[in-house]
Amino acid sequence: MIKAIIFDLDGTVADTICAIREGVNLTMEQLGYPTRTEADIRRFINHGARELIRMSLPEDVGTDPVRVDEALDVYQGMYERTYKNTNRCYDGMVDAMTALAQRYKLAILSNKQDRMVKGLAAQLLPAGVVQIAQGQVEGVPTKPDPTAVWEICRALDVAPKECAFVGDSDVDMRTAINAGCLPVGVEWGYRGADVLLSAGAKVLVEKPCDLFGVIKGL
Repeated sequence: MIKAIIFDLDGTVADTICAIREGVNLTMEQLGYPTRTEADIRRFINHGARELIRMSLPEDVGTDPVRVDEALDVYQGMYERTYKNTNRCYDGMVDAMTALAQRYKLAILSNKQDRMVKGLAAQLLPAGVVQIAQGQVEGVPTKPDPTAVWEICRALDVAPKECAFVGDSDVDMRTAINAGCLPVGVEWGYRGADVLLSAGAKVLVEKPCDLFGVIKGL
């Protein structure tokens, strides 16, 4: 029986690409490098801020860990200026999560910086809908490592097998499998059904308004 649901943020709860791209391109402009397209950012996300910046840099720069760290420092400040430019969830997502919160314990887990995950969750969702909103924190490996999922499950007092992990990417599906949760893929995000199924999704959801019925039916 499912007792808790952990949601990915980017591409699952909200479309954050424009705000991320804005922060990346402000970084590239300050450092004198070419900017990136929305399609580039879609390919680069899901693995945390450092990997996003490494892939966004010119290839010869991205191979130098010191220069990547320097660019990451710049990006942290730039994204601080842009991340709240994401001001709404996907259509139907607030209603779906509000309904689910009446029956299940909800959390958000993202590879985005922790403070920004908490800020976006507070901005996008009504108070009390999610019990935990967590991003990348020092000392905890990023998805698809299961450590953060297990920590959230302990905090929610549920076993991983009692938890569904809802996301739009192969990283999310692998995270769910690694943690022993049910992998639920959403088709409205950044990767698509084929990628989700190949990565091990057991359930696919076409629209946010279908989430409650699908999860209840599990």
